[in-house]
Amino acid sequence: MMLLASRHADGELSGEIWCGQLTSAPKSERFRNDQSGILRVSTGEKFIVIPYRSNRGKLVPGEMRQASNPISAEKIASAMSERFAGVAAYAITVDEETGDMLSPRLLAQFGEIADLNP
Repeated sequence: MMLLASRHADGELSGEIWCGQLTSAPKSERFRNDQSGILRVSTGEKFIVIPYRSNRGKLVPGEMRQASNPISAEKIASAMSERFAGVAAYAITVDEETGDMLSPRLLAQFGEIADLNP
């Protein structure tokens, strides 16, 4: 099994998992979407901001906001920081098929935040 991944000009990640056997056919013929043995993996990087409130001594996440880029996520988090106990901006990888959010990477933190990877 092989994972073939690429990053597009717009920053989106995509890839394929090859479950079959490679042949000497040209690359464009070996990796067509309609060929059996290939599973599409479509992921992309998203930027989110999560505010946290203090409720009975515990941090509770508020409504998640999406940002268009990492700089925008940091600016949104900074602007929200005065109204919340904590605010965090993250870059996350999203599986486009399932909607699963993977590999959160902290971009900016203001105040207290909860750990996303317990």
